[in-house]
Amino acid sequence: MDNLSAVDHENVVSLLGYCLEHGEKILILEYMRNGTVRDKLYGTQQAQENPMKWNTRLDIAVNAARGLAHLHGDASHVLTRVKGTFGYIDPIFASTGQLTKKSDVYSFGIVLLELICGCSYLSKDYVHIREKAKLHMQQHGRIDGLIDKALENNFNNIESIWKVAEIALRSIEDSEAARPTMQQVVEGLERAIEIETNSSTRASGTHFFDAVSNMPDSNSASAGETTGGTVDPSQVPT
Repeated sequence: MDNLSAVDHENVVSLLGYCLEHGEKILILEYMRNGTVRDKLYGTQQAQENPMKWNTRLDIAVNAARGLAHLHGDASHVLTRVKGTFGYIDPIFASTGQLTKKSDVYSFGIVLLELICGCSYLSKDYVHIREKAKLHMQQHGRIDGLIDKALENNFNNIESIWKVAEIALRSIEDSEAARPTMQQVVEGLERAIEIETNSSTRASGTHFFDAVSNMPDSNSASAGETTGGTVDPSQVPT
């Protein structure tokens, strides 16, 4: 607790104190007045009426990634007992009990998929978003069917979304060795922001489904490349 309370980074929620008395275990964290990402993305009526724009999702993603990268760079912060929501937990940790930095990368990849899809990691029919994403890529070789329809007219360049999808898919690989580091995730997301910010033509000027329909078919010669609308999970995000 002393180590965690000493963490000082703008992208890490501060641990202000804790209570361990009479069987009660309480953590006192910095108050987040704007609520959670879930509330803004899909958890409330406000989220449905005022969908989160893509640049906002990118900003949230890159800042959260910077916070995790900061923690990974500080070897003094080691968790000896892990708590978390089941749907975000690395399957390798769930089966072996061994927690690594790549376990955080996996969990963050699930969050990135949620930002792209605009939904919870678990669908109403109890299909996990990881399985849905992998199945969709196997069947179609591209991500257009996964993108949150609320993003229509709310992004500048669809290649930015493809870039984040590339990072997400690499982050949830079965093999830890195939996953990027958190610093590589940060760099990939910063690249996605550059693509979105520096786009010379706005996708919002074209109907969303016109934009994704220009993606090459998965059976074409260009399938598997990271440019032109397809995602190659074997490529480390840069």
